[in-house]
Amino acid sequence: MKLKNFFLALAIVAMPSVLTSCGDDENEPKESETTVVLDPLTNSDGVLTYEINDNVAQTVTVTNAVKSSVNVVIPARVKINGTTYTVTKIAYHAMSECNSLESVTIPSTMQKIESDAFPYRDLTLYCLGKTSPFGQDGKGYVCFCYYYAPKRKWIKIYVPKGYKDNYSKSFDPEAMKGISSTLPLIGIYETE
Repeated sequence: MKLKNFFLALAIVAMPSVLTSCGDDENEPKESETTVVLDPLTNSDGVLTYEINDNVAQTVTVTNAVKSSVNVVIPARVKINGTTYTVTKIAYHAMSECNSLESVTIPSTMQKIESDAFPYRDLTLYCLGKTSPFGQDGKGYVCFCYYYAPKRKWIKIYVPKGYKDNYSKSFDPEAMKGISSTLPLIGIYETE
């Protein structure tokens, strides 16, 4: 069993070499320059639903995702009734019921990800911003619904080259002491 776990860990650690640059290759995640136009009645693009945070600052929050979502790309900007808004937040439980979710691309405009935003499953996040939206208090783990999980899951987070430390500060097991013993295993990898 220990040997099997060793090879699993080795495979996961070796995996980052697959992503060597962010946005240079057409298959790699990159921030969309397109503003997504939302249905004015539902504030939805068919996959994600948004709520206006602030009409003056023109910001919105991702509040929900279709439960069958697999690979989600959050746009940096959306248009509602002719007004362009910047996507800055993912709400509490926004994607927590997406049990097939495999990856989420998070735009550089994202400032905050609230607790339990993502399901507790093996997941890959492509964070395009230089600042961690998981917070700097070490408790970024709370963004994943893990409280009653029977076993640990792997969360792989790909960040821009040179910004790994900014994201590492968001995940400090010591900050979570006494809160949970089933923390997800977080791997933070830089892209070029």
